[in-house]
Amino acid sequence: MNDITESEKQVSTDEELYEKYITSGDKEAFRDLFMRHNTSLTLFIFGYVRNMHDAEDIMMDTFAAAAAGETRFAGRSSFRTWLFGIAHNLACKNLRKKRRLMLFRFDEGDEPSAELPDDNMLKSEKNIMLFEALSKLPSDKRDVLYLYYFEQMDHNEIAAVMKKNKKQIYNLLSRAKEALRAELEGSGFENGQL
Repeated sequence: MNDITESEKQVSTDEELYEKYITSGDKEAFRDLFMRHNTSLTLFIFGYVRNMHDAEDIMMDTFAAAAAGETRFAGRSSFRTWLFGIAHNLACKNLRKKRRLMLFRFDEGDEPSAELPDDNMLKSEKNIMLFEALSKLPSDKRDVLYLYYFEQMDHNEIAAVMKKNKKQIYNLLSRAKEALRAELEGSGFENGQL
C-alpha cells in the first residue's frame, strides 16, 4: 500500500514554498524554489549583462536577497514576478556599477564579451537562433519578449517586473514583436519557423 497522503501528492506553489521557508526555515522548500527558477532567471539576467558568469552571480544574489528577506514578498504579485523584479533591479545596479568602472579604465581594448549561454540551457537550434536574434534587440524590447514568450508571464506580471504600466507593456510588446520579426528575417529565418 502507498502511505503518501493526498495532500503530500500535491505540488506546492511558489508562494507556499516561500512561506514555508520564511516561517519555519524549511531549506528544502527554498531549494525547490531555486530549482524551479534558477535557469530562467539566469537567462533573463544574461539579457542585461551579456556575460554568463555575471548572470549566474546576479542570479545567486537574487536568491540570497530573497532568502535573507531583504525585500519582503507582500503577495501583491506572484512570487516569480517578485523574484524577477529583484533580478531586474540587481542587473541594472550591476550595469550602473560597470559603467562607472569603465569611466576609470585607461585601456579601451577590453570590452565585456557577449558570450552565449551553454547549449544545455537552450534546448534546440531554433531557440539558439531566437536567443541570438533577441540579443540584438534593445534591452526593453528583448526583456518584454523574453518575459512574454520564455517565462510566459502575462501583461500585468511583465508590467510589475519592468516597472511600467499595462498599456506601456502592450505597446512595447507590439513594437518588440515587429523588431524581432525584422531581425529574424534579416538573418534568414523563414516566417513559419517560429
